[in-house]
Amino acid sequence: MYVCLCQAVREAEVREAVASGARDVEALAEALGVCMGCGVCREAVEALIDQYAPHAAWGPAVGRHRVCAANSNAPKGCAAAQAALGHAA
Repeated sequence: MYVCLCQAVREAEVREAVASGARDVEALAEALGVCMGCGVCREAVEALIDQYAPHAAWGPAVGRHRVCAANSNAPKGCAAAQAALGHAA
């Protein structure tokens, strides 16, 4: 299935890029060109990141805040990720 029609990017390509370390839309845009045209694919790309990233078990409440949550012990960690994980901000 095509995820990005502007760049003819398929779901399998996004899945492979996420498996190779892409963890946000910006990284996938750089690697594959997604979300650089009309922008309609952004929501689908974000959903695929959530689905295929190693920490997808954190669920949609954390979603794209996965990197922030991984650093939740940092003094200025992401409040949204900490709240979703049940940590005090």
